[in-house]
Amino acid sequence: MSRMSVGQYFPGDSLIHHLDARVKLFGLIVLIAAIILTDTIAGYCNLIVLTVGLIFLAKVKFTDMLGFLKILPIVS
Repeated sequence: MSRMSVGQYFPGDSLIHHLDARVKLFGLIVLIAAIILTDTIAGYCNLIVLTVGLIFLAKVKFTDMLGFLKILPIVS
């Protein structure tokens, strides 16, 4: 699955996959708000740990997730 695009459905059998879509959407909104409102390095570190934990719970290969970083534009 090295050619997956961002937002593509990834079939799986994990806790995250079994959540209701409304719960996942609300969680995404909360995560985006937390990213916007965070203003300290410690806050960003906590968000990184949370994100890695969610990737682990979703049972998605970390290398697949890193592959998405290649297509993201770098803003300077």
